[in-house]
Amino acid sequence: MGVIIGMDPHKRSATIEVIDERAAVLAGGKYGTDTAGYGQMLAAARKFADRIWAVEGCNGIGRHLAHRLVHDGEIVFDVPPKLSAQVRVFATGNGRKNDPVDAHSVALVALRTPGLVQVQVEEDLVVMGMLADRRDELGRARTQVVNRLRRAEGQLAAVRRAVEEGRDCEQVIIQLAAVSRALDKAGFAIIATSMKQCLSDDDTLDVAKLEKLFLSLA
Repeated sequence: MGVIIGMDPHKRSATIEVIDERAAVLAGGKYGTDTAGYGQMLAAARKFADRIWAVEGCNGIGRHLAHRLVHDGEIVFDVPPKLSAQVRVFATGNGRKNDPVDAHSVALVALRTPGLVQVQVEEDLVVMGMLADRRDELGRARTQVVNRLRRAEGQLAAVRRAVEEGRDCEQVIIQLAAVSRALDKAGFAIIATSMKQCLSDDDTLDVAKLEKLFLSLA
């Protein structure tokens, strides 16, 4: 028998723990459930060649992660929350929840419980999970761009006040250069985060047009 990777899944994060057949803890960690975090978690797990996953609540909160793992060729078993709760009480002497303890309890259930249901892939759920990840990434990118534009707006207001008050020209130029850099960064961020979406949504957007957009910021 190889290792068991127990997972305590949440909407934005997943905590895992890797145990061997003697229940010795080999590794663990907490990862985001976005594309980057999921990739890091999968890479950490694949350091163990002979592995299976035990995911709590594959018909509930753990559903999308479980199906993403199966879609990526992983072997995943569903651990009912009631079973992991019972093991948590026996293992800790109380029912208090925290992510590492929950992941450990899930792994112990898989180690000691025969007949757990193996998860089979559902393509629709995998696609929905990917779309949700894409939406979250775009949302974070838009927030970063808006924050940059707000900084540039504040710096531009400072430039205007400096000119109106007749302040030293050197300070005005320094502030104006800061505004220019902030706007450049915002422009590059907009293009970088939108490029894939533009290429997939607009068949008429060609390489020449993208080059022109980049050069307009140079």
